[in-house]
Amino acid sequence: MNGPAHYRVGERLLASLDIPWEAALDTNLSLEERREACAVYQAQATHALAHFTAAQAAATALTGHGAGYLDDPEIRAWREAAGVADA
Repeated sequence: MNGPAHYRVGERLLASLDIPWEAALDTNLSLEERREACAVYQAQATHALAHFTAAQAAATALTGHGAGYLDDPEIRAWREAAGVADA
């Protein structure tokens, strides 16, 4: 998986967090259920963060000689992942 792919997965995971924070405040749930809801939410957010961290590492590696050329396939992949149209 390359950097742009990690970025897209991180975005997808973040967008799909399925345990709302309101569950932690729902007094109709037991304390244990509320703790579990928070733990699941935190695990999902951490999973997304791991992908964003891998994407950041890959992007940082592009800062060497030759970085920035639009014809570079890796640069094009990053621009596509970021939703930036080529000029």
